[in-house]
Amino acid sequence: DFARSLVCPFKLGMLGVDALRFTESLQGTHDHTSCRSGSTCPLQHLFFDAEVHRSVATNLVAQGGQIVNSIGSHAVQATVAASFQDIGAALHTHARAVGKELLDLEVNSTVKKYLLEALVLLHNPRVQDVGRSVGRALLSSSTLRSLKLVQGHLVNSLWEQLGFIQRM
Repeated sequence: DFARSLVCPFKLGMLGVDALRFTESLQGTHDHTSCRSGSTCPLQHLFFDAEVHRSVATNLVAQGGQIVNSIGSHAVQATVAASFQDIGAALHTHARAVGKELLDLEVNSTVKKYLLEALVLLHNPRVQDVGRSVGRALLSSSTLRSLKLVQGHLVNSLWEQLGFIQRM
């Protein structure tokens, strides 16, 4: 067992003891439950949520072309899950303030549903076009000093796409 091998300082030396201390400090970060219907959970739990992993993996497979498709959707989903879990744990470890804030913010099942729907929309080319338009408008408004002026510039820049944005 991994934990027992770390406990023995003669086997792995002080690095083993340090690793054990580190894993003990992370113990609370890996105990995550999904947002169930009618309940709430901390926003950070979405890094560990199978539905989020599945949605992101589906987008990657849809956008990745032959290379990603050749890997297989299960392997992509496993990679996404491992990556998101690493990010969630790293936030808790290396950016404690952000990790604490993500634990303090509660997400209910309705908000989670909308976040999943937004993830699905990310691979839609028209949504990507809107994102690029927003990016271009923000870049071109960098000289504007007032928030009202920036908002007005964004509205004017996106006016042609308003109908599509409203239907999203």
